[in-house]
Amino acid sequence: MGKRTDVIIEPLNVYHAEHTWSLRNNPALWQYTECDTPLPATLQSERQAYLFYAQQKNNRRYAVKYNGRCIGVVSLKQIGYGTAAIGYYILDDSMHGKGICTEAVRQLMRIGFEEFNLDLLYIWVNSDNIPSFSVAQKLGFYSVGLSFTKSNVHRFEMTRTVWRNKKNELK
Repeated sequence: MGKRTDVIIEPLNVYHAEHTWSLRNNPALWQYTECDTPLPATLQSERQAYLFYAQQKNNRRYAVKYNGRCIGVVSLKQIGYGTAAIGYYILDDSMHGKGICTEAVRQLMRIGFEEFNLDLLYIWVNSDNIPSFSVAQKLGFYSVGLSFTKSNVHRFEMTRTVWRNKKNELK
């Protein structure tokens, strides 16, 4: 699997809202997950949400940029005690299925394990969300079971040790 050079992630900032707010209003995007920004989104509500996110110490959000344009967000959430949950979505549905999300999450994993020195990253995936399952599996996450409260949601995990051993395969 080749690394995409046309995808970069950078810390999410208020100026990314200009690209994302209108894309966020597509209800099909939220079929399998909850939107963490107020809907329907406006440019103002998106800017306010991004300003709020920037103040959170235990959550880090990154803009997913494809050919210079912000088309999605990846995040490390609930950072603490050596762990973090990964969240991801590509808001521009014309970009789905192109490996963009996989590459963005790969870069986020590096940040989590190398910059934040985390020991474990995990992802919650709705069993009906086949593309999200695919991202987790392509990146070597392993299924550890189902949510206690949502029986159709799987938990995938990756430890830093496994990541170090696999990261050359993931390039």
